[in-house]
Amino acid sequence: MKTGAFAEKVVVDASQLAPLPPDIALDMAALLACGVITGTGAVFNTAAMPVGATALVSGTGGVGLNTIQRARIAGAGRIIAMDVAPEKRQAARAFGATDGVLASDPDAPAQVRTLIAGLGADHVFIFDAPGGGGGGGGGGGGGGGG
Repeated sequence: MKTGAFAEKVVVDASQLAPLPPDIALDMAALLACGVITGTGAVFNTAAMPVGATALVSGTGGVGLNTIQRARIAGAGRIIAMDVAPEKRQAARAFGATDGVLASDPDAPAQVRTLIAGLGADHVFIFDAPGGGGGGGGGGGGGGGG
């Protein structure tokens, strides 16, 4: 999908629609239009992530977790999840992260440098929620690759 909107109704081309099972709850279906699509687009469209790439995902809210999942599907070799909330590491691993770094740890930059072995990350995705403290932890905001 290329389109998202905060509206009760929106007109889109049929190519932008995805059929849903009739028994899916609306609160679950709503995730597709933001978290899933944003994470998918970041990995497959913006970054065009190749197999074996290294990805650093800062912010492991809804969008970040879906970015991790899509990076795994794309065949990323290493996926480093970074967040200010230590409890999010388990979810990040469940979605496919190979490593986790606590962003609020003063040693976080050194940990990342060690994980990327001085080679750098092929793609960095930053998802910072408004009021998220600037260190990740968001489920919204921007994203990038490259």
